Amino acid sequence: MSLVTESVAEQVDSFKRGLSRVLDSGHIVMVGWTDKSISIISQLAFANDSIGGTTIAVLADLQKEAMELELRKAVDSGELNLYNSQVVFRSGDTMLETSLQQVGIQRARAVICLSPKDLRPDEADGNMLRQALSVSGALSAVAEPPPCTIEIQDVDNLNLVSLVNLPQQHQDCPDAAPQGGETETEETEETEETETARTPPPRGGRR
Repeated sequence: MSLVTESVAEQVDSFKRGLSRVLDSGHIVMVGWTDKSISIISQLAFANDSIGGTTIAVLADLQKEAMELELRKAVDSGELNLYNSQVVFRSGDTMLETSLQQVGIQRARAVICLSPKDLRPDEADGNMLRQALSVSGALSAVAEPPPCTIEIQDVDNLNLVSLVNLPQQHQDCPDAAPQGGETETEETEETEETETARTPPPRGGRR
């Protein structure tokens, strides 16, 4: 009897610490927890309200209780409306395929990887390249893997992440040009000379 009680207690403790597996299918996996997470969860919850909501599984190298507290404060303050969606948190090393499998990444319908904000852009983007490789490895055996969105901080590093064989890959960069490929050009006249000027991509654009 004592062995059974001890086993149950261990499983309860594992669940509290965010170490148990997510058993959902067709959910959304968010890898990483940053200052953008609440806003992204809000948009996802709103977008899925018409289908009765969805499950958003968050994997981050943080304490489960801390992330839950931040989410609860956002809901209580009215900053976040979950509609009919639910958010579950798991703690783990986001670079490990076993941790990614813990949140059911093979059964997800979308994967979003957020860039850490406590690193310089090049370091953060190098981190995201390794993250993309880990996600690719975790999805390698999936017949129809979910589309993945990878956030990077420097537009010059887009090509590096593009080398990773991710399904229907997108790269989300604050300084990236709008989707569609190339920036527009406009011609400007200055006295008798005509110069071709490249229009800088608007900040906040998405790919």
